[in-house]
Amino acid sequence: MKIVLNGGGTRMDSATIPIQWGFSEAVAKRKPTHLLIIEQTEYEAKCEEKTFRGDSGRRRIVPVSRVIEYLQIYSPGKHRIAVVALSNSQEENSYDPPEKQAAIFRQNLEGLLVTCRNSYEYRTSLTWRAILELANDDSKSEWICVGAAVAEIEVPENLFAKVSENPVMKFLYRCANRWCSKGPRDQCEYRKRLLFYALPKTLIWLIGWAFSLTVGTIVSAVAISLRLLVLYLGWRPAGILENISMFFSRPILDWTLGDMNINRGDNYKYRVWEVDTSYPYKVQATMPVTGIEATLILLAGLISWNILRNVEMSHVTRSFNLSFATIFVVAFLAIMIWRFVPVMPGWDKLGRWYRKYRQDRLTIKTLQKEQKKKAAQEAAKMELAKPDPYTNWLMKEMSLKSVPAKVDTSHLPKPLTITGQASKVVRVTFWGAKTRVCKPYAR
Repeated sequence: MKIVLNGGGTRMDSATIPIQWGFSEAVAKRKPTHLLIIEQTEYEAKCEEKTFRGDSGRRRIVPVSRVIEYLQIYSPGKHRIAVVALSNSQEENSYDPPEKQAAIFRQNLEGLLVTCRNSYEYRTSLTWRAILELANDDSKSEWICVGAAVAEIEVPENLFAKVSENPVMKFLYRCANRWCSKGPRDQCEYRKRLLFYALPKTLIWLIGWAFSLTVGTIVSAVAISLRLLVLYLGWRPAGILENISMFFSRPILDWTLGDMNINRGDNYKYRVWEVDTSYPYKVQATMPVTGIEATLILLAGLISWNILRNVEMSHVTRSFNLSFATIFVVAFLAIMIWRFVPVMPGWDKLGRWYRKYRQDRLTIKTLQKEQKKKAAQEAAKMELAKPDPYTNWLMKEMSLKSVPAKVDTSHLPKPLTITGQASKVVRVTFWGAKTRVCKPYAR
C-alpha cells in the first residue's frame, strides 16, 4: 500500500493536507472498503514507543471510494501519519451470514473511534509496531486490517492562523467563542461563530428572557392550580403563592419537580388541617368536609332524584328478566357442547384427520423452506463466481502504478459510481477553496 501527501514531500506547504492512496494487488484482492487515518505528534509518538499502548493520536475513518481525503493538522512540528486499510471480506468457511458479518464490521469500525470516558485515549488499541508490520508485508493481515502505509511529515509554524493582537479583534474573538467549550478549528469556523453567535447574541438573550418569563408564568399558574386541587381533594396544600418567585429568578434547567411544593408534607394526612410538629406529632385541627366529598354527595343526590323521576319500575323488571334468561340459555348450551360433543360418533375420526392434515402441512412448509435455503446458497455461489466489479475498480483506479508523485486534484481516480463522481467534484472544490482562505489554529 502507498500514500502520497500534499506536494509529495515531507515538508508541508499547507496545514490542510490532501491524501491520496493506492493498493497492491494482494491488498486489493482483500476488498478494503474503509481507511483508518491516524495522526500523531512527535510527543505522542515518543510516548507510544515507551508504552506500546497504541491508543494516542487522532483517528478518522473514511471510505475507500472517496478517492481523496483532506486532513487538518492542528499543531506545528513533526508528525507521523498512518493509513490502515480495513476490510470485511467474506471467507468461504465463515459460519455467519453476510448481514451479521456486516453488522460486526460496523461495530468494529465504531470501536476504533470510541474514546474512554473522561479521556482522549481510544478503547481499541492499534500499536504502531503492528501498523509497520502490515506496511512492510502486503501478505499479512491482522483482525480487519489488511494493509497499511506510513509517512513522516513536518508542518511549519507559519502555516497556522494566529489570534490578532488588536484589542477590538481580541474582544470579537472572545465574544465568538464565549458559548463554546473549545476554540475554533480554523478561521472558517471562527467566522461562522462570529456571524451566528457574537452578532445575534443580544437578540437570542432577549428571546430567551421572554421565553423564561412565559414559561415561569405558565409553571406558576400550574403550581397554584395544583395546590388548589390538593385542597379540593382533602389535603392541606403549601401556601398558595409560596416560592412562586423562584420560577422567575432561577434558570429553567435548574427546576425540579420538588420545586412545585404542592403539599405541606407527609404529616398532613387526608382531612388534616393542622398538626403539632413536636414528636410524636398530634392532629390539632381537621377539615369538617372536603371539596371532593361535597361534590360526590351532591352528584349522588342529583342522580338519585333523576332516576326516581324518569325510570319506570316495570321497564327495569323486564330488562332484568331478559338479561337473566339470556345468561341461562348461553350457559346451558355451553355445558351441553362440552359434555356431549366429544362422545358423538365420528368425533375421533375427525380429530385424527385434522392432526394428519396439520402434520402434512408442516412437512410441506419444511420442504419449501429447505428448497428456498438451497436456492439462496446456489445464488450466493453464483454471485461469488462472478467477477467482482469493486475489486476490478480497485486494481484499475487504485493500483500502486496510479498513485502520482504528488496530489493533483485535476487528475484523480474515477469513483465507482456516478454519485461518487459528483460528490468528489463538490468535495475537491470545497476543500480547495477552504485551504486557500482558512488556516487552522494551532492547539
